[in-house]
Amino acid sequence: MYTNGTNGAGTSALTLAPVPIVIDQPASLNGHLTTLAPEVYRAINKISKVLSRDGIGKGRQNEQQTYKFRGIDDVMNALSALLAGAELLILPRMKSRVVDERLSSANKPLFFVTVEADFDFVSVVDGSHHVVTMFGEAMDSGDKATNKAMSAAYKYACLQ
Repeated sequence: MYTNGTNGAGTSALTLAPVPIVIDQPASLNGHLTTLAPEVYRAINKISKVLSRDGIGKGRQNEQQTYKFRGIDDVMNALSALLAGAELLILPRMKSRVVDERLSSANKPLFFVTVEADFDFVSVVDGSHHVVTMFGEAMDSGDKATNKAMSAAYKYACLQ
């Protein structure tokens, strides 16, 4: 806050007045003191409420093993607007990667990749965060095994 005043020479000066600091007081619930939850948990809860109502359907079919699944694109499409609306970021950090090269039944190389990742769920409101550690596994005959494993880790970090 700024106030007008005069300096020692009698001319006008602009001075900075102290601004009162307001500290949130604990909330009261039935006479018991409680502390407010960090915003990261409020954001996760907000998204969970929507997903509990709408869900993310398993609209894809694996033709070889005939099971239904939801792909990473389904998860990303469902979450992107919800994350923005809840002011929540998900920041990945890959901690480790293990590659095992094997031969397929056709005697061609197959790459089995396992990644361990930390996902920081961060509220942009107050900077509070929660870390989720997740593993992702995938195999590919080309250069996509790591990408698939990272997608699996992200998808299950969000869904679990």
